[in-house]
Amino acid sequence: MMAVRCACLGSSVLLLVLALWTVGECGQGVPATPKISVGFLSPTFSGKEGEVAAATVRVEVPKDINLGDSNESLTFVVTSEDGEAKAGRDFELVEGTITLATGDLKRIQNNRLGHTNIAVEISLTEDEYIEPSQTFTLTLEVQTTLDVEEHITSAIFTINDKGSDTVKISFDQTTYTAYASQNAPLKLLKEGRIRQNISVDVTFSDDSLFQTILFKPSQNVIEVSFNPGGETQSYSLSLALAEPSHNLEGLVVMGAPAEVKVMEFTPEGRRIIRLLEGKINSTVVERQNEYSRLQEKYAVLQRRVEDLQGLKVEFEREQYYMAKNDESVKVCLKKKMATAEDLHVTVTAKKNKDSQKRDTGDEDASPIFQEEFIISAGSVKAECFGFDMTPGDKVGATFNLTLTVDDHTVPPNSTTVTITKSLTVSFEPSEYTVSKGDKAVKVCLTKNVNISEALNVKVTAVKEKESQKRATGSSVPSGSDDAPPPTSQAFTFLADSGAAQPDPCDNIGFPVEKGTFTLILDVKDHPKVESQPATVTIADDSTDPSGNSLPSPTPLPAPKAPSAPSAPDPSSSSATDPSSSSATDPSSSSAT
Repeated sequence: MMAVRCACLGSSVLLLVLALWTVGECGQGVPATPKISVGFLSPTFSGKEGEVAAATVRVEVPKDINLGDSNESLTFVVTSEDGEAKAGRDFELVEGTITLATGDLKRIQNNRLGHTNIAVEISLTEDEYIEPSQTFTLTLEVQTTLDVEEHITSAIFTINDKGSDTVKISFDQTTYTAYASQNAPLKLLKEGRIRQNISVDVTFSDDSLFQTILFKPSQNVIEVSFNPGGETQSYSLSLALAEPSHNLEGLVVMGAPAEVKVMEFTPEGRRIIRLLEGKINSTVVERQNEYSRLQEKYAVLQRRVEDLQGLKVEFEREQYYMAKNDESVKVCLKKKMATAEDLHVTVTAKKNKDSQKRDTGDEDASPIFQEEFIISAGSVKAECFGFDMTPGDKVGATFNLTLTVDDHTVPPNSTTVTITKSLTVSFEPSEYTVSKGDKAVKVCLTKNVNISEALNVKVTAVKEKESQKRATGSSVPSGSDDAPPPTSQAFTFLADSGAAQPDPCDNIGFPVEKGTFTLILDVKDHPKVESQPATVTIADDSTDPSGNSLPSPTPLPAPKAPSAPSAPDPSSSSATDPSSSSATDPSSSSAT
C-alpha cells in the first residue's frame, strides 16, 4: 500500500493505491495491463537416444485477469525444424498441439502458483550408429484471441548418443611380411557403425605420413598397398585421426601399431625370377630392332611437331613500372607469326616471393591478379592492353607476369612489374610571366617516376574568372571579355626505355592580351595521377606585375593548333626512339 498526495482543483485528496492504479485527474502513470504468459521454460532441452524426452511449456495466468464466463480457449503448437537431427529418423513429436479451455485457464489462475508447466513429449529414436550429439530446433506458436504475452518461443533440443560404444579402426594384423621390390597388401578394419566419413592418417615411426585413408559409412575394410622398395628392413606404422575428422575424437579409437618386416626373396622366388628373365631375354633382339624403327618414326613426328609449334607469344618489354596511385599497367603482347584465328591469352601476376616476405613476412600469402586478352588473327603487330592491378603494395614491390594461350602450347615467357611511388605530373617552372604582345608561352612538364608507357597530357589555359566559375558555379555573362574560351595543347611523355627521356615542352597560346591564366593538367587514362597547376601572367609590354621593366619580347613561333592526345603506337619509332623527331624532342621547332 502506498499513499499519494496530489492537488486537484485546489483541494487535497489522499489516495490509497493497491498494486495497480489508473490514470486519474492527478495524472499518475499506468502500469502495463496483465496478460497471460506462454513460453518454453528454457531455451535449451536435451535427452538421450531411446528415451521419451520432453520440452516444457509454462502457462501463467495472472489473478488480475477477469476470464468471466467466456468460452475463449488458448491453443499453442510446438513444431520442429531439422538440424543435424532429422525428424522421422532421429526423433518424433508425440503431441505438438495443446489446447486449454476457459475452465483450464481458470484452474491455472486459481492454483497457489498461478501457473502450470505442460510437457510436450518427444520420442528419441535409438539406432545402432555411433555419432556425436545432434540438435534440432523447437518453435512455439500461440493461437488465441485472448491477450497473450509470448516469452521464449524458440528452443534448441540436443540428442545425446548412448555413450557406451565407440568405433575402432585397426590393422587386421600386428605383423606383416613383405618382400623387397614387391607390394605388400595391408588391411584396415572398421568396427562399429557411424554416419560420418572417417579420415585416418597412416604414419611411420618418425611421424612422416605414409597415406591418408578415408572410411565411408558403408566401408568396413580397406586394403592399402605398401611397397618397401629394394631395402630389407622393418617399418612401424601407426594410425591417427586425420584433421577433417578431429571432431570425432572420443567416438573413434585407433588400434595398435603394425610392423612390416621386409625380407629378401626366397630360393623358389629367385628360380621363378630367372625363368622370367630368360623368357624376356629371348625377345630382346627383336624388341631392340622394333624400338629402333619406332625411334626413327618418332624423330619424323618430332620434327613435324616442332614445325607446328613455331607459334610464340611474348611480352614486349622485360620490365614494366606501375605507379602506386595507378589502377592498371599497360602491357603489350606480340606474337612471332600470323595466325588464322584470334588468340585468347591469360596473363597472371603474382607477387615476387622476396617482395612478399619483405612486406608481410609470409612469402606464400601472395596476391594473384589474372585477366584474359584477345590478340587479333593475322597481324603480328604488338597489341597493348590495360592490365588491372590494385595491389596497394609498398614502393619497390615486384610482381612476376606469366602468360598462357588457350588451345596452344607456346614457350614460356615472363616479365616483371615494379611498383613505384605515386606518379606526379607538374609544370617546370610553376609560374610564367610574359609580355602581352607574345600571344603564347612555352611551358614544360616533368614527372617524378619512370613509366613503361607513353603518357599523354592535355594542358588547358583557363582565365581565372573561368576557373572561379568551374569551382563555384557562379555565372559569367556570355560573350564578355571576362569569359574567354579556354585553349589547350597536347603533350606526350615517351615511354621509359632505360635511357634518359627529355621532358616535353611546347607553346600554348592565349586569346586575349591581358590577365592571369591558370594552366590545368589532364592525364589521359590515369585519373588518380597527382598534378599541380601553374599560372601565366600576361604583363604590360614594358613592365611586369611588380612594376619592373621588361626586355623587349623575343618573337615566338606560332603556337600549334590544339589536338586531342592519342596513345603512341608501341611499334612506331616515334613512340620508343628518343632520337626521333617529335613534339617532345627538345631539338624540334615546336619545343624551342
